[in-house]
Amino acid sequence: MTVENILQGLQYNDSLKARTVSEVMQNPVTYASPTTDLLNIARIMASENIGSVVIAQHRAIEARGEVFPIGIITERDIVRLQALQQNLANIEAKTVISSALKCVRETDSLWNAYSQMQHFNLQQLVVVGDEEELVGIVTQSSCLQLGCCVKKNHIATGLEQKLEEKTSRLIQLKQQLRSEIIQHQQNQQTYHQSSIELEKQIAQRAAELIKVNCELSTSLEGQAVFEEELRQQNEELLIAHENVKLEQQRYENLFEFAPDAYLVTDANGKIQEANRAACNLFSLSQDKLVGKPIFIFIAEPNRKTFRTQVNLLQRVEDWECSIKPRERQPFNATITITSIHDNKDNLVGKRLMVRDITQRKQAEEKIRQQAALLDITTDAIIVCNLENQILFWNRGAENLYGWSEKEVSNLSFQELDKNDSPEIEFAFASVLENKFWQGELEQFTKSGKLQLVYSRWTLMHDEHNNPQSILIVNTDITEKKQLEAQYYRAQRLESLGTLASGIAHDLNNILTPILTGTQLLPRRIPNLDEKNRIILKMIEDNCKRGSELVRQITSFARGAKGNRIPIQLKHLVKEIQRIVQSTFPKSIEFKTKIPTLWTVEAQPSQIHQILMNLCINARDAMPEGGSLSITAENRYIDETYTSMNPEAKVGNYVMITVADTGCGIPQEIKERIFEPFFTTKEVGKGTGLGLSTTIGIIKNHAGFVKVSSVVGKGSQFQIYLPAINSPEIEQTSESKISNGNRELILMVDDEKYIREMTKNSLELHDYRVLTASDGSEAFSFYIQNKHQVSLVLIDIQMPSVGGLQAIQVLRKMNPDIKIIAMSGIESNRPLLEANEIKVEAFLSKPYTLGELLETIKVVIKN
Repeated sequence: MTVENILQGLQYNDSLKARTVSEVMQNPVTYASPTTDLLNIARIMASENIGSVVIAQHRAIEARGEVFPIGIITERDIVRLQALQQNLANIEAKTVISSALKCVRETDSLWNAYSQMQHFNLQQLVVVGDEEELVGIVTQSSCLQLGCCVKKNHIATGLEQKLEEKTSRLIQLKQQLRSEIIQHQQNQQTYHQSSIELEKQIAQRAAELIKVNCELSTSLEGQAVFEEELRQQNEELLIAHENVKLEQQRYENLFEFAPDAYLVTDANGKIQEANRAACNLFSLSQDKLVGKPIFIFIAEPNRKTFRTQVNLLQRVEDWECSIKPRERQPFNATITITSIHDNKDNLVGKRLMVRDITQRKQAEEKIRQQAALLDITTDAIIVCNLENQILFWNRGAENLYGWSEKEVSNLSFQELDKNDSPEIEFAFASVLENKFWQGELEQFTKSGKLQLVYSRWTLMHDEHNNPQSILIVNTDITEKKQLEAQYYRAQRLESLGTLASGIAHDLNNILTPILTGTQLLPRRIPNLDEKNRIILKMIEDNCKRGSELVRQITSFARGAKGNRIPIQLKHLVKEIQRIVQSTFPKSIEFKTKIPTLWTVEAQPSQIHQILMNLCINARDAMPEGGSLSITAENRYIDETYTSMNPEAKVGNYVMITVADTGCGIPQEIKERIFEPFFTTKEVGKGTGLGLSTTIGIIKNHAGFVKVSSVVGKGSQFQIYLPAINSPEIEQTSESKISNGNRELILMVDDEKYIREMTKNSLELHDYRVLTASDGSEAFSFYIQNKHQVSLVLIDIQMPSVGGLQAIQVLRKMNPDIKIIAMSGIESNRPLLEANEIKVEAFLSKPYTLGELLETIKVVIKN
C-alpha cells in the first residue's frame, strides 16, 4: 500500500464523519409483523428486489401510524434455513430473531454507522427516531457510494481476494464430497451382498427349528395334560389351605379385637381365654386374667344371681348386672352366656360376652332428664309423622290445649282444629318443601277458647337423611299480642296527649278574654237587665266548664296530679245532673238523692270524670231507655267490714252509688272490666279506658269501689271516698274583692285580646297597666318605668323572647321584682322549678277576675 492509498483512505473517513445517516438512508422501509411467516417474507424480498425486511410492531402510540423495529430478516437467514431443509411457511419471523437489533439515528454520522457494520459484520442498520420508531435503513453500499475511487478499488481488491479464497475452498470441498460419495457407493454394494447371504442362513436355520419343534410338540402333549391336572389339584389344595388360615385368622381377629369383652370358661366358671377388650374391661393382663373364676368380678349384690344364671343350661341374653374390677369403680354391664358341649353333648365350658353399658345408662338418664325438661317447659312441644298424626305431646301442650297425650294419640291437627284453619295445611306443605316453617296460628283449646300461638315447624330426618317426622314448638302469644295492642294504644294516646296540650294552650287563651269579659261587662254596664245578666252568667259558667274540661284533658293526657281541695260532692252531682239531662236521650230517666254529706279531699275535675264515665257506661247499657240514679250517703266502715274487704280501712267514708237498669255485666267478664283497654263495645265505640281510669282515680284518692250486677236487670257501682273534717273551700266572692291603689302593673302576653281584656279589668279596679306583646317589648317598658312598676304579670309561653327567658332577664335587672307567671297549660308550672326560675305566684288560664285580683293583691302586699 502506497502513501497515496493511505491519503485517499483518510479522505474517505473524513467524508463519512462529515455526513449524516439521514442523507443516505432508504425510506420508506419494507417491514413485516413478528408473526409473518418466512415464506411470505421471502416473497416480499423477491417482489421488491431487496435483501432484507425489518420486523416491526405497533405500540401505545399507534394512533399516529408509527411502528417500532424489533429485528431484521436478511437473505442470508432465508438461505441458511433452506439449507437446513426447513419449511419456511411454518416459521414465524419472531422465532428467527436471536440477537439484539443494531440501530442508529438520523443524526448519527455515516462513519459511526459504517464502523458498527464493520464491527458486527452487518450489511445494513435500522434507522430509528427519538421515540425508537422506524424511520429508515442504511446499508454498506450506500456508505460506500460516498467513498473515493481509491477506497472503492481497495475494497474491490479485497473482495476479489476473498472471492478467490472462497472459490478455492469451494473446489476443495467439491473434490472431498466426490470422494466421499464414491466410498459410500462401495460400502452400500458390500452391505447388499452381506444381506443376501444372511437371509439365506436365517431361512435354513428356521427350517431346522420348525422340524425340531414338531417333534417336541408330539412328545410333550401327553406330559402337558398330566402337568395341568397336577397344577389344578395343587391350586385347589392351596386355596383350601388359605381359606382355612383366613377363617382361623378371622375368628382370632374377631375374638381378639371385638369391641365387647369375650371370655371362655370351663364348666366350673374358671377363665380359660380372654380377648383384649376383656383385659381392658377388668383392668388385668391376659396372663393374670386367665385362671381366675369369673364370679370374683361380679359385684356382691349380683353374685348369687349370676351363679344361678351360669348354672343354667339355657342361653342367657343381655342380663344386666354390676361388674367390680379390682382397680376400677363398679360399672353397669350386660352379660350373654352360651354353653359349650363336646361330641357326647357333655358340658365342657361357657362362652361369655360382657358389654359395658355405662354410656348407654348415661344416655338413658340424659334422655329422661330431657324428657323431664320437655314436660317442664311452658311451650307446647309436639311431634307428628308425615301423615300429620300426633306422635308426641308434652305437658306444655296439655296445659296449653287441655287435651292429654292419651286423648290426642294418633289424631291429626285437623281433627283437633275446630276452626278448620287453612294455615295448618299451608304450614304442613311448607315444612315438607322448605324443611322449616314459622308463623302465627289461631287454634282452639279443648274448652273452645281461641288462642294465638307462635308456631315453629322443623322437618326431622332419620339416619339415612330421609324425612321422618315433624317437630312443632308452639308458644302462647295471646297475652303478648294483647299487651302489644295496649302498647300501641298507649302510644296513640301519648300522641293525642301531646296534641291535646297544644290545643289546650290555644283554648285557654281563647277562653281567658271571654271569661274576663263576662265579669267585666256588668261593671261597665251597671243598668244591664236581668235577662242579659243571665246570658252573661251562662257564658261565664260555660267558660269555666270549658276550662275545667281542658284541664281534665291535659290532666289525663299528661298524668298531671292537680290540686286536691276539700269539696262537697253534692255540688258535683248537681253539675252532672245538668249535663245528663241536657245531653242524654229522653228515654233515660235520671234520679238523684243527695243528703248533707261529709267533706272529701279530692280534685273536682277527676271526681267529675269518674261520675261522667259511670253515667256514660250506664247510658250505653240502656239503648232502649231505662233508669239512671246517683245517690250518696255517709258511711262508717268498722273492723268487721274491713276484715271482709281488704281494700277498706276503718273510718268515715262518703259512698256514691251510680245505678242503672241496663243489660247488666256477665259474671265471666266482671273481673276484667277494670283492665285497661278491655271493652265489650263495638270497634270505634269504646277504648276500654273509662273504667280503668275510674279505678285509678279512686285508688289515688285512697278509696275503693264495689260492683254488683244482674244480667238483664242492671248494674250498680258504689264508690267509697274517705271523708275529712275540713270544711268545704268556697269560691272567692266578687263582693269581697278589693280594688287596687293605683299600682303600675306590666302585663306581658302575646295574645292581643287577653292583654286588652286584662288591662280593662285591672284599670276598672284602680290599677294602672302597661301591656307588652313579648319579652323584648317588656324589657323596654320596664327600663323606662323601673321604679314605678309594682308587679309583672307575664305568660311563660310566647314566641320570640319567651316568658321563661324574659323572667330571667327581669330578675337580673331587679332581683326584688315581683312576678306572677301565667300559662294556658297547667303542666307548664314545673318548667319554672326545672329552670330554677323564682316567681311569686302562678295563674292558670283561663282565670276569673276574682282569681286575678286576689292573686295580685296577695303578691303586692307580701
